[in-house]
Amino acid sequence: MTIDQQREVLDKTYRMLTEFAGKPPRGSVAPWWETSKEGAQLLLDYGIEYDHSMSHTDCEAYYLRTGDTWTNIDYKKKPEDWMKPLVKGQDTGLVEIPANWLIEHMKKHEGVEFVTMAEICDEFKKKNPAPAGAVLPAPPGAML
Repeated sequence: MTIDQQREVLDKTYRMLTEFAGKPPRGSVAPWWETSKEGAQLLLDYGIEYDHSMSHTDCEAYYLRTGDTWTNIDYKKKPEDWMKPLVKGQDTGLVEIPANWLIEHMKKHEGVEFVTMAEICDEFKKKNPAPAGAVLPAPPGAML
């Protein structure tokens, strides 16, 4: 989708969810966990505090970073052509709560507590301030 199409879809669903729930949504999950390079900024623009579409750390929440770049490996070339470090992009205040597939296994055990993603987001932010200079989410409801 183009950036305009992504924005239109997000705007429509954001407004529908706000009307249905009586308050703006705090989190997002991309359909089929398919994201775009513009997706994080759109979520930040809408005041979304957390996302559940990636799985970089398997099961630990973290602040999402956007715009990382790296050199593709071309084994036909010499290592000095492609052995370059990751260039880190912009820190954000968007909490990433990784998708994982352990729930079916975990719920079979005693003492397991399930909490909402909003609760995970709140607890993570309480213990981990956003990185200095991070792009933070807009205030809730700012796009209405």
